[in-house]
Amino acid sequence: MKRYILPFAALMALSLYACGDGSQANQPGGPAAATGVPAVLAVPTITSAPAPQGGELCQLLTAGDFASVGLTDAADPTITSDDPNSAKCLYAGDSGTTGGLELDVYVHDDATAARETFKTVSGQIPSGRPQNPVGADGALTNDKVADTYGATAVRVGRLVFIVLVPTSADTHDQLSDLVHLVLDRTKTFK
Repeated sequence: MKRYILPFAALMALSLYACGDGSQANQPGGPAAATGVPAVLAVPTITSAPAPQGGELCQLLTAGDFASVGLTDAADPTITSDDPNSAKCLYAGDSGTTGGLELDVYVHDDATAARETFKTVSGQIPSGRPQNPVGADGALTNDKVADTYGATAVRVGRLVFIVLVPTSADTHDQLSDLVHLVLDRTKTFK
């Protein structure tokens, strides 16, 4: 039985090489020539999209997103950005902590720095409860801070964001829906 294993393995490798689709990938001078590996055996590279920067971070939520959860006073955000890796996006009011609509976003070079920022922004959520939104590495929420606002802070990879909305009977669901929108839009730059 042992004498058939080597010829079988060689036959399988040859078959895989020959199964190319006839494109330039397996032809002389194609990618296989440069690496010596037939394209059908090459491992694809998975890449992440670059994170938006500065004011672009405010596009993670729109006035329409707030309206879709019943917060109809949102407008295009007023953007404050001290550097390209962070933005404070104010969609209504003077501040999220005074009952306005706000998204703050921070993008870091690595998850370690993001964990530190998450600890800092969590300070805006006294008595916050841990949450587990799908795709997040950590989240903390309080639907009723000082009877004024609700907030959820989220960390996912090297990204941290906090969403603040006015306190109402719907605050928990509104925060949850907005957080899921941001998480969905940030999947490619973890």
